[in-house]
Amino acid sequence: MLAHLKEAGFDAIGAYGGREAIELSRSEHPDLIILDLMMPEVTGFDVLSALRADAATHDIPVTILTAKILTEEDRQQLHDGVAQIVSKTEFDTKAFMADVQAALPDFIHTGLALRTSQDSKPRVLVVEDNKNQSGLLQLYLEDVGYHVTVAENGREALECMQQDKPDLITLDLLMPEMDGFAFLEAKGDMAQYAHIPVVVLSAVSDQMEGSPLVADAVMSKPVRRSEMLPLIDSLLPNRSKRDDSSKPKLLLVDDDPKAIKIVASYLLEQDYEVLSAFGGADGIELAKAERPDLIILDLMMPEVSGFDVLTALKQDNNTCNIPVIILTAKLLSDEERQRLQSQVAAIAGKAEAGREVLTGEIERILQRHQRP
Repeated sequence: MLAHLKEAGFDAIGAYGGREAIELSRSEHPDLIILDLMMPEVTGFDVLSALRADAATHDIPVTILTAKILTEEDRQQLHDGVAQIVSKTEFDTKAFMADVQAALPDFIHTGLALRTSQDSKPRVLVVEDNKNQSGLLQLYLEDVGYHVTVAENGREALECMQQDKPDLITLDLLMPEMDGFAFLEAKGDMAQYAHIPVVVLSAVSDQMEGSPLVADAVMSKPVRRSEMLPLIDSLLPNRSKRDDSSKPKLLLVDDDPKAIKIVASYLLEQDYEVLSAFGGADGIELAKAERPDLIILDLMMPEVSGFDVLTALKQDNNTCNIPVIILTAKLLSDEERQRLQSQVAAIAGKAEAGREVLTGEIERILQRHQRP
């Protein structure tokens, strides 16, 4: 949902639970809230009650988007508090976006301004039927300043390409309806799109050998971020470089994309350049390549744990002095806590570290470790 809203030009913020939704509504005062009902601990009904009881938020329009089968009592409870109720089982993206725009008359002005800023970003069309993989690619690419559109097969990719011409395409080969080979053949017959570079990312990339179909680069899955991003950059020589040199650079390291999104959402309003690594090995590589000003590190990751990451960073002269905040759901033993305290700047539990706590700790540590 966030991706659809941002692509449509909205300044969309995600809240991952009822408690955070109430907090964000009070601090950001959004023009519209899209609210689920079935959430643990603090439900959508609880959120709605809190919003209506607060003079600062009581007038914010709310659209309910839920899979819950509503009883008559539920509907009566919601009747006076919401603008619209939409069932997830009957959800239609285009119709829903039209309803959102209709609910925000000022969108015509703000949306155009947002699209203008989006137009300055290089556009990448990700063609991938596996939603986990396309989501990961989207996170990697948006993290470094690309505007990303996702298509689930070759037919959908051709439609996207004609609606909004991309600067580059990443392409899986094995997909339903129209696979990558058929897409390359169709694209080759369209002279207006012949110049758009294509990077094949596939588990069967060896099938491109000897094929008359043309791709600018071929990479085998699993794709490493540290190899893919420089390759894509090299295929876009006119890419405008971001002037982020004066911004503190933060690296988030966690194998859970949802956890990364939550922390990244805390930093949206801050003047930081935020990088993401989805695992310990990726975190070590990015830390060495980017030398961030601060690292926020999870401990419980498969294969290469947070403890392993710390050891690798401390053994390298280029990364040994980068301050690290441990952000973990792990219940630390006394021995683990003692071991970490000599290596990190701060330790925080995921359950306790909300937006204000975490951003305050980041600012304090950055001020203490300012680079000369």
